[in-house]
Formats: sequence, C-alpha cells, structure tokens
Amino acid sequence: MNILGFYQEQIEQKLSPSQVVTLQILLYLISVYKTVQISKLANYFQLPIKSESKGRHIQRFLTIKALSLPIFWFPKGQNHGRKFIQYHL
Repeated sequence: MNILGFYQEQIEQKLSPSQVVTLQILLYLISVYKTVQISKLANYFQLPIKSESKGRHIQRFLTIKALSLPIFWFPKGQNHGRKFIQYHL
C-alpha cells in the first residue's frame, strides 16, 4: 500500500523527489509510533546526522510552502470561488 494514496500524483508535482521520500517517511513514522512530536520523530528518523539536526530537518521540511493547506488541498485553478485565509508562521 502506498502511504500517500490518493494524493501521490499531486504531491509529486509539488515536491522534489527527496521531499516526497521525506514525507513518506514522516507519514510512516507517525502511523507506526502514533506521535507527532518532532523530538520523538527525530529519534526514529533514519538519517546519519545528530538527533538535534534531524529535528531541525523535520521542522524545515514541515514549513515548506508546498505543504501549506490552501496550496495542498486547493491547487491553483481549482478553488471554485473559495476564499482562503493564509496563516504565516
């Protein structure tokens, strides 16, 4: 089973191949370990770097614009008149 499921094609259009792999790994870890705490996910994330660096890597990844809700859920040209509120970190 593909963990990205229905959104696979849309995700692959928005993200680089390495970002797609990172997303797949994160979704897998969240489903297996039932946690969304970045510090815990960093411990489970298999990268040959320090745990603190893994945590920063995950944080940077989660803030990329391509993963923002309005862009991800309602791609350009398909908003059907909806108005969106953008949240900025």
